[in-house]
Amino acid sequence: MGVSRFTRKITEAVRHKNAEHASLALRHLATTLSEASPARILDLGAACSSNIKYYSKIARKFHFEDLSAALASKRDSEGSVLDEALSLRSNQRFDLIFCWDILNYLSPQEIERLGSTLAAHSHCETKLFLLLPVGREISGAPLRFKMADDYRLEYEPQVGARMQSPRYNKTDLKKLWPGFERQKSFLLKNGFEEHIYRCAKQAEESHEPSKSSAA
Repeated sequence: MGVSRFTRKITEAVRHKNAEHASLALRHLATTLSEASPARILDLGAACSSNIKYYSKIARKFHFEDLSAALASKRDSEGSVLDEALSLRSNQRFDLIFCWDILNYLSPQEIERLGSTLAAHSHCETKLFLLLPVGREISGAPLRFKMADDYRLEYEPQVGARMQSPRYNKTDLKKLWPGFERQKSFLLKNGFEEHIYRCAKQAEESHEPSKSSAA
Protein backbone atom coordinates (compact mmCIF):
# COMPACT_ATOMS: atom_id res chain seq x y z
CA MET A 1 0.00 0.00 0.00
CA GLY A 2 1.42 3.40 -0.97
CA VAL A 3 2.20 5.97 1.71
CA SER A 4 -0.41 8.43 0.47
CA ARG A 5 -3.14 5.76 0.38
CA PHE A 6 -2.21 4.59 3.86
CA THR A 7 -2.35 8.17 5.15
CA ARG A 8 -5.82 8.65 3.69
CA LYS A 9 -7.09 5.52 5.40
CA ILE A 10 -5.71 6.64 8.76
CA THR A 11 -7.23 10.10 8.32
CA GLU A 12 -10.67 8.65 7.55
CA ALA A 13 -10.46 6.32 10.54
CA VAL A 14 -9.68 9.23 12.86
CA ARG A 15 -12.57 11.24 11.45
CA HIS A 16 -15.05 8.49 12.25
CA LYS A 17 -14.05 8.24 15.91
CA ASN A 18 -15.45 10.32 18.70
CA ALA A 19 -13.01 13.06 19.58
CA GLU A 20 -12.62 15.32 22.57
CA HIS A 21 -10.58 18.23 23.81
CA ALA A 22 -10.00 20.08 27.04
CA SER A 23 -11.93 23.32 26.71
CA LEU A 24 -10.05 26.31 28.07
CA ALA A 25 -13.07 28.50 27.35
CA LEU A 26 -15.39 26.32 29.44
CA ARG A 27 -12.93 26.38 32.32
CA HIS A 28 -12.79 30.16 32.13
CA LEU A 29 -16.58 30.52 31.94
CA ALA A 30 -16.99 28.31 35.01
CA THR A 31 -15.02 30.83 37.06
CA THR A 32 -17.40 33.63 36.04
CA LEU A 33 -20.63 31.83 37.00
CA SER A 34 -21.92 32.47 40.47
CA GLU A 35 -23.44 29.58 42.41
CA ALA A 36 -25.51 32.14 44.33
CA SER A 37 -27.16 33.27 41.09
CA PRO A 38 -27.55 30.29 38.71
CA ALA A 39 -27.32 31.12 35.03
CA ARG A 40 -29.98 31.12 32.36
CA ILE A 41 -28.55 29.26 29.38
CA LEU A 42 -29.38 29.15 25.67
CA ASP A 43 -27.90 26.26 23.69
CA LEU A 44 -28.12 26.44 19.89
CA GLY A 45 -27.30 22.75 19.51
CA ALA A 46 -29.24 19.56 20.05
CA ALA A 47 -30.38 18.58 23.54
CA CYS A 48 -28.50 15.59 24.94
CA SER A 49 -28.41 13.97 28.36
CA SER A 50 -24.83 14.99 29.20
CA ASN A 51 -25.47 18.66 28.46
CA ILE A 52 -28.76 18.65 30.36
CA LYS A 53 -26.95 17.10 33.33
CA TYR A 54 -24.22 19.75 33.16
CA TYR A 55 -26.65 22.66 32.84
CA SER A 56 -28.75 21.35 35.72
CA LYS A 57 -25.81 21.94 38.03
CA ILE A 58 -25.16 25.55 37.06
CA ALA A 59 -28.38 26.93 35.57
CA ARG A 60 -31.70 28.17 36.89
CA LYS A 61 -33.18 27.73 33.44
CA PHE A 62 -31.84 26.33 30.18
CA HIS A 63 -33.31 26.36 26.70
CA PHE A 64 -32.37 24.49 23.51
CA GLU A 65 -32.85 25.84 19.98
CA ASP A 66 -31.41 23.17 17.68
CA LEU A 67 -30.05 25.18 14.76
CA SER A 68 -27.87 22.22 13.75
CA ALA A 69 -30.97 20.23 12.78
CA ALA A 70 -32.33 23.17 10.82
CA LEU A 71 -29.01 23.56 9.03
CA ALA A 72 -29.07 19.90 8.01
CA SER A 73 -32.13 20.58 5.82
CA LYS A 74 -31.25 24.16 4.93
CA ARG A 75 -29.94 23.40 1.45
CA ASP A 76 -33.30 21.93 0.46
CA SER A 77 -35.14 25.20 0.97
CA GLU A 78 -34.80 28.71 -0.37
CA GLY A 79 -35.44 30.54 2.89
CA SER A 80 -32.98 31.43 5.61
CA VAL A 81 -32.35 28.82 8.28
CA LEU A 82 -33.27 31.48 10.84
CA ASP A 83 -36.75 32.14 9.48
CA GLU A 84 -38.45 29.44 11.54
CA ALA A 85 -35.64 27.86 13.58
CA LEU A 86 -35.69 30.28 16.52
CA SER A 87 -38.76 30.43 18.76
CA LEU A 88 -37.64 32.68 21.61
CA ARG A 89 -40.11 34.76 23.58
CA SER A 90 -39.53 38.50 23.48
CA ASN A 91 -38.96 38.71 27.26
CA GLN A 92 -36.38 35.92 27.43
CA ARG A 93 -32.87 36.98 28.50
CA PHE A 94 -29.89 34.68 28.88
CA ASP A 95 -26.65 34.84 30.85
CA LEU A 96 -24.76 32.31 28.76
CA ILE A 97 -25.21 31.31 25.10
CA PHE A 98 -23.57 28.30 23.42
CA CYS A 99 -23.24 28.83 19.66
CA TRP A 100 -20.81 25.93 19.18
CA ASP A 101 -19.65 25.80 15.52
CA ILE A 102 -22.96 27.05 14.06
CA LEU A 103 -21.49 30.19 12.49
CA ASN A 104 -19.36 28.12 10.11
CA TYR A 105 -22.56 27.06 8.32
CA LEU A 106 -24.19 30.46 8.00
CA SER A 107 -23.80 33.17 5.39
CA PRO A 108 -22.52 36.60 6.53
CA GLN A 109 -26.09 37.92 6.27
CA GLU A 110 -27.39 35.09 8.47
CA ILE A 111 -24.61 35.65 11.01
CA GLU A 112 -25.57 39.31 11.18
CA ARG A 113 -29.25 38.43 11.73
CA LEU A 114 -28.40 35.83 14.36
CA GLY A 115 -26.19 38.32 16.19
CA SER A 116 -29.01 40.87 16.28
CA THR A 117 -31.44 38.25 17.60
CA LEU A 118 -29.07 37.03 20.30
CA ALA A 119 -28.23 40.57 21.36
CA ALA A 120 -31.94 41.25 21.83
CA HIS A 121 -32.06 38.31 24.26
CA SER A 122 -28.93 39.33 26.16
CA HIS A 123 -28.01 41.78 28.88
CA CYS A 124 -24.77 43.60 29.65
CA GLU A 125 -23.21 40.59 31.41
CA THR A 126 -24.22 37.91 28.89
CA LYS A 127 -21.38 35.67 27.69
CA LEU A 128 -21.37 33.77 24.39
CA PHE A 129 -19.23 30.73 23.52
CA LEU A 130 -18.36 29.68 19.97
CA LEU A 131 -15.78 27.68 18.02
CA LEU A 132 -14.17 28.62 14.72
CA PRO A 133 -12.02 26.25 12.65
CA VAL A 134 -8.43 27.08 11.78
CA GLY A 135 -8.10 24.71 8.81
CA ARG A 136 -9.38 24.97 5.25
CA GLU A 137 -11.96 22.16 5.52
CA ILE A 138 -14.75 21.44 7.96
CA SER A 139 -17.39 18.76 8.42
CA GLY A 140 -20.30 18.95 6.01
CA ALA A 141 -22.69 19.60 8.92
CA PRO A 142 -22.38 21.08 12.43
CA LEU A 143 -20.79 18.83 15.03
CA ARG A 144 -22.72 17.58 18.04
CA PHE A 145 -20.88 18.69 21.17
CA LYS A 146 -21.34 16.99 24.53
CA MET A 147 -20.14 18.16 27.93
CA ALA A 148 -17.80 15.76 29.71
CA ASP A 149 -16.04 15.85 33.05
CA ASP A 150 -13.21 18.23 33.84
CA TYR A 151 -14.26 20.86 31.26
CA ARG A 152 -13.88 18.55 28.30
CA LEU A 153 -15.95 18.59 25.12
CA GLU A 154 -16.74 15.41 23.22
CA TYR A 155 -17.89 15.50 19.60
CA GLU A 156 -18.54 13.01 16.87
CA PRO A 157 -17.11 14.02 13.48
CA GLN A 158 -19.72 13.75 10.75
CA VAL A 159 -19.21 10.87 8.32
CA GLY A 160 -19.30 11.80 4.66
CA ALA A 161 -18.63 14.87 2.58
CA ARG A 162 -16.59 17.74 3.90
CA MET A 163 -16.77 21.33 2.77
CA GLN A 164 -14.54 24.33 2.45
CA SER A 165 -14.42 26.42 5.60
CA PRO A 166 -15.67 30.00 5.31
CA ARG A 167 -12.78 30.85 7.65
CA TYR A 168 -14.57 33.61 9.49
CA ASN A 169 -12.21 35.47 11.79
CA LYS A 170 -12.31 37.98 14.63
CA THR A 171 -12.34 40.89 12.19
CA ASP A 172 -15.40 39.47 10.38
CA LEU A 173 -17.30 39.00 13.63
CA LYS A 174 -16.44 42.49 14.84
CA LYS A 175 -18.15 43.82 11.71
CA LEU A 176 -21.08 41.40 11.65
CA TRP A 177 -21.75 41.35 15.42
CA PRO A 178 -21.67 44.94 16.70
CA GLY A 179 -23.85 43.77 19.58
CA PHE A 180 -21.03 41.62 20.99
CA GLU A 181 -17.37 42.18 21.74
CA ARG A 182 -14.67 39.55 21.97
CA GLN A 183 -13.43 38.93 25.49
CA LYS A 184 -11.08 35.94 25.22
CA SER A 185 -9.78 33.49 22.60
CA PHE A 186 -8.04 30.14 22.97
CA LEU A 187 -6.20 28.48 20.07
CA LEU A 188 -6.31 24.68 20.42
CA LYS A 189 -4.12 22.00 18.90
CA ASN A 190 -7.05 20.16 17.29
CA GLY A 191 -7.82 22.84 14.69
CA PHE A 192 -10.39 24.81 16.70
CA GLU A 193 -10.20 28.28 18.15
CA GLU A 194 -12.54 28.86 21.09
CA HIS A 195 -13.95 32.33 21.61
CA ILE A 196 -15.82 34.01 24.45
CA TYR A 197 -17.85 37.08 23.54
CA ARG A 198 -19.68 39.48 25.81
CA CYS A 199 -22.79 41.48 25.04
CA ALA A 200 -21.81 45.05 24.24
CA LYS A 201 -24.89 46.60 25.85
CA GLN A 202 -24.41 49.05 28.68
CA ALA A 203 -26.17 48.29 31.95
CA GLU A 204 -28.91 50.84 31.36
CA GLU A 205 -29.63 49.34 27.93
CA SER A 206 -30.23 45.80 29.14
CA HIS A 207 -33.81 46.31 30.41
CA GLU A 208 -33.49 43.12 32.42
CA PRO A 209 -36.92 41.48 32.92
CA SER A 210 -37.99 40.42 36.36
CA LYS A 211 -37.12 36.90 37.47
CA SER A 212 -40.76 35.87 37.32
CA SER A 213 -40.87 36.60 33.58
CA ALA A 214 -37.35 35.51 32.64
CA ALA A 215 -36.47 32.43 30.66
